Amino acid sequence: MAGGTQGERELLAQFTAAFVEFQRVDSDLLALAGKNTNVKAYSLAFGPAATAIEEMNAALAHLVAASANSPEPKTTMALALGAEIGALRIQTLLPPHIAEESDAKMDELEALMRTDDNQVRKDLDGLAAQPQLSKKPELAIARARYAEFSRIRTQILALSRENTNVRSLSISLGQKRKVMLVCQATLNALQQAILAEPIAGSTYGAPVRPR
Repeated sequence: MAGGTQGERELLAQFTAAFVEFQRVDSDLLALAGKNTNVKAYSLAFGPAATAIEEMNAALAHLVAASANSPEPKTTMALALGAEIGALRIQTLLPPHIAEESDAKMDELEALMRTDDNQVRKDLDGLAAQPQLSKKPELAIARARYAEFSRIRTQILALSRENTNVRSLSISLGQKRKVMLVCQATLNALQQAILAEPIAGSTYGAPVRPR
C-alpha cells in the first residue's frame, strides 16, 4: 500500500504477517494429513493385529482341548488362559494409544503393554516347558501368531507416535483457527479504516446530507 495513512499501513503489515503464518500452518497441516499415520495404525490394529490374536487364541484353545487327558491339564489351561488374557489386554491398549496426544500418557500405556507382553511370553514358555506339549503344532502356531502380533504392534506404536492425524486436528482447532481469526480481525479493521478515510467525491455508500 503505497498510499494510505500510517494506521492503514500498520494494519496491512499486521494482516500480511498473520496471513503468512496462516499459510505456514496450512502447509504443515497438509503435510501431516497426507501421512495419515493414525489411520494406518487403526487399520493395522483392527486388521492384521486382531487376526493374529484371534488365531493365537484359537490355537491355544485347541491345545487345551487336546491336553484334557494330559498329566497336568489344569496347569496347561492356566498358562494358556494367562497368555490369552495378556495378549487381549495388549490389544485393548492399542486404540487408546493411537488416539492419545500426550507422549507421557503413551509412555504409560506402553509400560502396561510391556508388563503384559512379559507375562504372555512367560506363559507360552511355560507351555513349551511341558514335555507333552513342546512338540504340539498348536503351540507352535500360537507362538508364531503372537510373534506376528508383536511385530505388527511395533509398527502400530511407531505410527501412533508420529500422531499426524491427532496433531493435524489439534492444529486445526487451535493454531489455524487462532491465526484465521487474527487475519479476519485485522482485515476488518483495515477495511473500516479505509472506509473511514475521507476521499473527495466518494461516500462509500454513506448517505449524503442535503444542503
